[in-house]
Amino acid sequence: MEDEDFKNPLACQIWDKVYSSFSAYADDSPYSKAMLPIEIMNEFHFLAEALACMTYSPRIKFGEINDTFAYSHYLFLMSCGKQVYLTERSFLTLGKPYQFKTDPEDIIKMRSQSMNLLLKQMKMSKSVREVMEKILERINEDFKDNAEKFQLPGRRLKINKLKDYLHGSLCFGYVFTGKMVEYNP
Repeated sequence: MEDEDFKNPLACQIWDKVYSSFSAYADDSPYSKAMLPIEIMNEFHFLAEALACMTYSPRIKFGEINDTFAYSHYLFLMSCGKQVYLTERSFLTLGKPYQFKTDPEDIIKMRSQSMNLLLKQMKMSKSVREVMEKILERINEDFKDNAEKFQLPGRRLKINKLKDYLHGSLCFGYVFTGKMVEYNP
């Protein structure tokens, strides 16, 4: 990705870090630096599964959708949103330490607040919007190249819902992560 593809310099920096983070490993560890606590990842998995179920007609039951392209793309985009938030936060706070809230009551409360913000179409910074547009451009290109992999036998793919849910997944990952971060002095 060339720097001139971005109008905002912070957007370029965020993109570079997010794009490289998914293949970055710490100290030759088999674990990616991009992992969240399991309590938060469970929320991503649950929402990805719910969205994937609603992407097809007739709907698919929970537990039968986890190996579909729709589910994996929703989950991937939530992870991208999370990385965008953490990278932006790192640049803006000069790497100030943080930790994640993992209390079940906090998770339920923050999930609800995140959904409410998304429904109100919260405003994001120009740099974040620009990075998210690039991510969605790449996902749309992937969809065009692999549209047949999203099809399921005996089911109709709701393409408009798919596109809306892809965008929503990315935004939810960003917003929910922001709600789950607390400063750790």
